Amino acid sequence: MARKRYTVVLVQEEGETSHNFSVTKWQLWTLIITGLLIITAGFIIGFFAVPKALNYDDLQAENDLLKADQSWVLNELEQELLNIKTMRTYIENVFGSDVEIPININSPGSPEPIMLSGIPISVLENLPTTMPVLGYITQEFVPVSKSWKGSHTGIDVAAPKLSPIYAAASGLVVFSEWTMDFGYLIIITHGDEYITIYGHNEENLVEAPERVERGQLIALLGETGDTTGPHLHFEIWKDGVPVDPVGFIVEFQDFDIIGVSSDG
Repeated sequence: MARKRYTVVLVQEEGETSHNFSVTKWQLWTLIITGLLIITAGFIIGFFAVPKALNYDDLQAENDLLKADQSWVLNELEQELLNIKTMRTYIENVFGSDVEIPININSPGSPEPIMLSGIPISVLENLPTTMPVLGYITQEFVPVSKSWKGSHTGIDVAAPKLSPIYAAASGLVVFSEWTMDFGYLIIITHGDEYITIYGHNEENLVEAPERVERGQLIALLGETGDTTGPHLHFEIWKDGVPVDPVGFIVEFQDFDIIGVSSDG
């Protein structure tokens, strides 16, 4: 018995016959099933591939953001390293070559990198306005002359031995060692503009590179180094130039608290 066949006629728009061919019932079902399989496969591929493509775009965008953040952090670290190198140069010129400022702020002893510029500290937290020790000003600030002769780049504050000394602002300890002239000395950088210096300490309670907060106990007052009695030698430097701490710390301007005027 002859197989039943189906004739497929392809007609042009003008109505003229263009092509025709015949297929068996089995061949027709084969074409229908194959077409359905192709359509189903297309839906399946689209169902899984489109979300993956969207996720890829999201991951790519996130990766670009991470790269940008990483670049920003590296730039901040490079800037901070440059600041420390610059500061080391002029501090060594003032305090002598025995004051060696560490420039490796990510030392092996640090459990994690210490970044000063990358931490969201307010400008006020970086401004050295907190009184480092309660006492009497015994020697005033004398501006630096061209020859440096007769200048006094900070103030001397007399107080009982072992009085607590506090950080004048939040920052990073870049030096905490013994020096010939100032005995136990601490130097803290407070961002891009300011550094503070604390000299003649009996004992330093912080080390470099250690992060400190405003008002944190950092040392005990003493009379180490070249001095005739217990006092704190305190300095503020702005953009590489020593400035008068009295202009920054309100308590030093209050004669009732300090006990002596700046003329004393």
